[in-house]
Amino acid sequence: EPSPTVEAIYKWYEDNQDSGHREHLGASQIGKLCERELWYIFRWVLTERKKGRMLKLLRRGQDEEARFAREFRAVGVTLHTEDPTTGDQFRVSLCGGHAGESMDGKGLGFYEAPKTWHIIEMKTHNDESF
Repeated sequence: EPSPTVEAIYKWYEDNQDSGHREHLGASQIGKLCERELWYIFRWVLTERKKGRMLKLLRRGQDEEARFAREFRAVGVTLHTEDPTTGDQFRVSLCGGHAGESMDGKGLGFYEAPKTWHIIEMKTHNDESF
């Protein structure tokens, strides 16, 4: 039996989710194979309402970004998580703004390639998502 308290938390996430509509196709969407699905997403024909459990997991992933950043910095990585010109995440825009993405940061000093700047995208996953 699911816990009524946990179910109430999931419902709270569902009741407070935003529309999810973007003004552009995001990088995670561009790779979809079905051109019709892309057209529907871009024209806001498809609306996706996520379940509370998934919304909670996504929020957890966002909350973990501060920990990841702290760990990178602790081992000597120079990490920039916001664009100094806007104070927001770094943004990439393509095709006149029809496609784009935000990135979690850029970093320099990774042991694998210490003199190369890297795009940082921080995610939490389980084994099933790979």
